Amino acid sequence: MSWARSAGGRTLIDVLVTPNAGRVTLSDTEQGLKLRVDAPPVDGEANARVIEFFARKVLRIPRAEVVVVSGDRARRKTLAVGLEAPVVDGCIQAWFDAETRTS
Repeated sequence: MSWARSAGGRTLIDVLVTPNAGRVTLSDTEQGLKLRVDAPPVDGEANARVIEFFARKVLRIPRAEVVVVSGDRARRKTLAVGLEAPVVDGCIQAWFDAETRTS
């Protein structure tokens, strides 16, 4: 499965974000990645949580290397990351694999 794409010299990830969730969860749907975050969509809190989740939990890179490039005030967001697309896909797959083993 490919969740990341290369465009304009950077790697992009599209994600549908649901704020105010009880806990943070990532799922793969027919529409793509869906991330539920436990932060409200106020003052950039949900965006910060999206960045923190992908940087720390999934990609394991500094938060400064994950940027919301589209959808800053929308549920559908595009993130740009400082890794190549195959590496990003591998990290996302590894995260799903680890979640499957622990549940």
